[in-house]
Amino acid sequence: MTAGPGEGPSGVEPAGAGGVGVGAPAPERKGILPRSTGGMGLTSAPVAAFGAIRLVWGLYLLTRPGAALRLLSPRSTGPAWRVVVRVLGGRQAAQGALTIARGPGALETGSVVDLLHGASAVVFALARPQERRLGAEEAALAALLAAAGLALQSSQRKVRFE
Repeated sequence: MTAGPGEGPSGVEPAGAGGVGVGAPAPERKGILPRSTGGMGLTSAPVAAFGAIRLVWGLYLLTRPGAALRLLSPRSTGPAWRVVVRVLGGRQAAQGALTIARGPGALETGSVVDLLHGASAVVFALARPQERRLGAEEAALAALLAAAGLALQSSQRKVRFE
């Protein structure tokens, strides 16, 4: 017989490991991922990939703000815009790193942050008609990321709880 996560070699949980006492059978963990993976078993691969994409995008914005601006809004490439892109890149990188580190638990909070950012981009687009395209694109990207995060969180719940 092989021991499961958190179990001693005899298939019982060691004393002080959350069981009733020495020799008590390990509690069954049916329907959730093993404790040994921090709740992030194989189902965390899509979450980690989502976080990695955000992290890479954020690092790109941080390190290449001029190139990012030329790609997204060729008219808005001045020094002030580079600072804005770097700040947004820092947020994306941090959010990606947190998603990788915290797993599915970070997705809902990240989606709220994305929706708030999208709302601010809509306000920006309305307030600055000459930058309307940039604001609309940023709002659309934020809405897409929020929806993807919520859909991914929902799919992780379905996998974790049978």
